[in-house]
Amino acid sequence: MGDAVRLCAESPGPGLPSWAACTDEYLLHLSRDIHLNPVHAGLVARPEDWAFFSYQDYVGLRTGTLAKPGLVLEQFPSQPTYAQFVADYVDADRTAIEHLMLD
Repeated sequence: MGDAVRLCAESPGPGLPSWAACTDEYLLHLSRDIHLNPVHAGLVARPEDWAFFSYQDYVGLRTGTLAKPGLVLEQFPSQPTYAQFVADYVDADRTAIEHLMLD
């Protein structure tokens, strides 16, 4: 069982069903979706331009103490690979986790 699955099975969060984050794949898509929120909202052109999220920590542009990106980044060989995963987002990717998302 991957760390993400074990973490979610042990504590899915207040008010969330136990299936809320079931797989490492879900965690990766969720992380990307969160990091792209300011882009999709039209606030910035690129996720690294939004200073109020942890994306800069994830891709090595900033060394913060709040973000703990290990669970996500251990799925990639490098920080630039994660950055490329985020950059390669297409709307069709969201369908991979749509059935797991809360309304």
